[in-house]
Amino acid sequence: MTAASHTPQADQVAERIAAGEALQARRVVAALARHTPLLSSRSLSERCGGQIVLKAENLQRTGSFKLRGAVHKISRLERGHDARPPGVVAGSAGNHGQSLAYAARARDIPCEVFMPLEAPVAKVAAVEAFGGTVHLQGDSVDDCVAAARARAAETGAGFVHPFDDADVILGQATLGLELLEDVPDLETVVVPVGGGGLISGIAGVVKAARPNTRVIGVQVDACASFLESLRRSAPITFAARATIADGIAVKRPGDITLPLVERWVDELVVVTEEDIADAMVWLLERSKLVVEWRVAARPVWRR
Repeated sequence: MTAASHTPQADQVAERIAAGEALQARRVVAALARHTPLLSSRSLSERCGGQIVLKAENLQRTGSFKLRGAVHKISRLERGHDARPPGVVAGSAGNHGQSLAYAARARDIPCEVFMPLEAPVAKVAAVEAFGGTVHLQGDSVDDCVAAARARAAETGAGFVHPFDDADVILGQATLGLELLEDVPDLETVVVPVGGGGLISGIAGVVKAARPNTRVIGVQVDACASFLESLRRSAPITFAARATIADGIAVKRPGDITLPLVERWVDELVVVTEEDIADAMVWLLERSKLVVEWRVAARPVWRR
């Protein structure tokens, strides 16, 4: 392992997973988030030469796995305040903001979300429909996270990072627990990578239970922030371009998630915009699923 694999915060996440905290998080998350189904795909299995199943997290409440981390983080904030926190605030491209607003409304907690100026109108409307107050500010998720952090410091609200937070990562790890439960012979897990919170949580619980199971991360080439960062073992800010996969357009890996990806993830592959568009159409036609993307690329980084 390199130096980046040994940071105190990353080590704490690993220790909490080893201590079974993901199981505790699952009990908290289950109060609001669904245990989403696995869908088999004959066409995809034939194409890949093995049995492929799809984790339909697009059927999650709010349409995203982000709800898991949001619910768990709010539960931890409540413990810290010995009551409901005065509010929660986040920066988000959309999915994290929707999920936090949904979870906050369930706990009767005010929620503010900073979103990029070019955020899709539908995602802004969804946050507002769940009771969140939206502030359009900045050109990227990174800008919005900085604005949200400042707002939290100003108001005393709980800041909820979209990925670089131990409690959020533990919440996302509950998806990995479902995979372990539902796929007894799990050999490989392929996970989309934006800031790295989802893959860190999944990889942590999967590797703890089945060290030989391979975990592969995927980024879009327009915002492949992990690639050079993994090569250098340090977070590098990527000169991102606009991408259809706006939900994972993160310019810089997290200080917690980069060491965890480096520690647990076996490979990283990068796909193009054309790959994503083709995959969206393919899964819509063959599996009747509205999704962001599917993997079809060679590894560009390997642990």
